Amino acid sequence: MTSSSVNPEALLAGFENAGGWYDKELFSLAEIPEMGIGAADDPLFRIPPSVILSPITSTLKDELKPEEWESLNSWARLILVMMWETARGAESPWSCMPTSFDTPMFWPESDQQYLAGTDIEHRIGRAEAEELYKDVLSPLIEARPDVFSQAESFYTVDAFHVQGSRILSRSFNLPDPDDEDEEEEIVAMIPMADTLNAASGCNNARLFDEDADHTMMSIKPIPAGAQIYNTYSELPNSELLRKYGYVSLHQLDSDTTATLAKHDLLLDWLMGNPSDEVHIDGDRILHFAGLMREGLDMTDRIDWWLDEGQDDSFSVTTEGVEEAYHAFARLLLSDTHWQKAKKRGKLPEAHSDPETVSLLRQVIDDRLSRYPASLADDVTAVKQSPPPSVKAALAVRIGEQRALLATKAECQVEEVAQVEPVKKKVKRS
Repeated sequence: MTSSSVNPEALLAGFENAGGWYDKELFSLAEIPEMGIGAADDPLFRIPPSVILSPITSTLKDELKPEEWESLNSWARLILVMMWETARGAESPWSCMPTSFDTPMFWPESDQQYLAGTDIEHRIGRAEAEELYKDVLSPLIEARPDVFSQAESFYTVDAFHVQGSRILSRSFNLPDPDDEDEEEEIVAMIPMADTLNAASGCNNARLFDEDADHTMMSIKPIPAGAQIYNTYSELPNSELLRKYGYVSLHQLDSDTTATLAKHDLLLDWLMGNPSDEVHIDGDRILHFAGLMREGLDMTDRIDWWLDEGQDDSFSVTTEGVEEAYHAFARLLLSDTHWQKAKKRGKLPEAHSDPETVSLLRQVIDDRLSRYPASLADDVTAVKQSPPPSVKAALAVRIGEQRALLATKAECQVEEVAQVEPVKKKVKRS
């Protein structure tokens, strides 16, 4: 995870002192370039319940009135707990936590502008997150100086953002011990488990529950000195950057390389993340569908789609758009498919046809127009070794544009195939 503010030796010592265990011959911590502190070498460590930080294990709830505690949602509780534990310093078993981050929320505006056009441009979330602080946490902190009596610096809006970033980049979902049905989960901080980075296609370790303990184990042979990855899911670079502050740049696999080469989208830069994706919004699809079916009110169709529990955005990768798009597009563009869907209570089949392909190409062109530079310009810029934050933003833009352009190219291939006249052989008499 990205952070340069934690001493690896101190972290390991604190982990042991709190009751954790790790194999000193097989596990160590090291600074990973552009990824921060991570595990290097084959890991094996065990985390007892006493080491885990959550609203349940912290004693803050005992310091507040029941109605004060109940007024907080799970996210607010954990942030407030982490503020309070940090303020306690050496009195808290969880005082050794990172204080600096490389996520876009902490970038200067001059670097944030490189995210223009990307899926995370408007998802950095600083302003929205501050509403929770101003409306909920700050009033409670001010009302209880007997509990939050430490230095004010631990309870500022900046401290709030630090704690939120800690949770976003390092938290785990665990079963709620108070839920007998084991259906509910709580968000918790698990020291040591959060030192492992994540990267697409690189998972080689997993956290296992063993009775009350949690044990990190390797799940495949790992060469000595190699980095350990605990990859929970195959995330695109946009999400890796937003949550963790880094991007995954490896030489692309043969299938992705072949797809990009087919459409001349490699541009002599073979690096990337095969899980990169970009989303097209339902409202833009609706806009262009409305142009194709001028004057048609599609409100009932949209309401029906959403009532069926369907998403209002669709992912695009180098392999194309997700199948649900075609069902959505056919629902909007075809009266026949709309009437059948209403009557049967069933989505249209997710097959492409000339209209859905044409609509997709228009939506992709619209999405591409949001980027401030072309794919070729971004590849040229990333080859010039820009600063880490700029390089990360360019990597996100490149991955998204490659996905859009590869899908657009396939749309054009389909459109050409649909309009080409069928050549008939002339029979000789």
